Amino acid sequence: MKEEWYTDFFDKLYYETYAPFEEEERNRREAEFIAKALNIKPGELVLDLACGYGRHALILSQMGYRVVGLDLSDTLLEIAMNTAKAKNIPEDVLRFVKGDMRSLPWREEFDGIYCFYTSFGYFSHQENIEVLSEVNKSLKRDRWFLLDIWNRERMIREFRERYWYESGGYLVLEDRKLDLTEMEMRERRIFIKGNKQIERQIKIKFYSAREIIEMLKTTGFKEIKLYGDYKFSKYDINSPRMVVVARK
Repeated sequence: MKEEWYTDFFDKLYYETYAPFEEEERNRREAEFIAKALNIKPGELVLDLACGYGRHALILSQMGYRVVGLDLSDTLLEIAMNTAKAKNIPEDVLRFVKGDMRSLPWREEFDGIYCFYTSFGYFSHQENIEVLSEVNKSLKRDRWFLLDIWNRERMIREFRERYWYESGGYLVLEDRKLDLTEMEMRERRIFIKGNKQIERQIKIKFYSAREIIEMLKTTGFKEIKLYGDYKFSKYDINSPRMVVVARK
């Protein structure tokens, strides 16, 4: 498997097969949760880390927040910028930049930062720690960071090695393996349309709640809260998500 799988995965094919699951109402509910969890006020500046095609950043900007979306994918950034332009959202309210979350150019600039829907764990363990360190450096003092990832315990318990679904006109096969020594999920994703077959690969590290808390403390966060969903429910082994909110 290519180590830097994320440089190829987030392309037009990703957008065509993910966007159908991410309807506007869902995106709005999640954006409202993000704003509440970060305790941000209209006019404040927020960073969407690994923003993708901007599904949350666009809505937050329309809710009155100033947003910067950062991503590594040229394809998804172009879609995000074109959507913002079509919606007549000015650049002083919403802008998208290409960048690597392991090396952020800002220092104590943002009133809130969020990394949503398992956009964390793409690198080596040390590099994942570097991501959290960069987030801390980019965040203003006493402000909040939101990290939304898998609930590891539930994911392992309910893990399926193979399943099919249809999306974006493709028949999609996800062929997955768990490496419990490295705590990684590795996947071959095969997209089929007619006689055409395209393969992509994914490798994501997954962490326990205790590990994430220790990583956040190590990188300078001083208050950490855990939730199990986007309704601020208590986190436990049956929670659908692990939502971590940490204050610098």
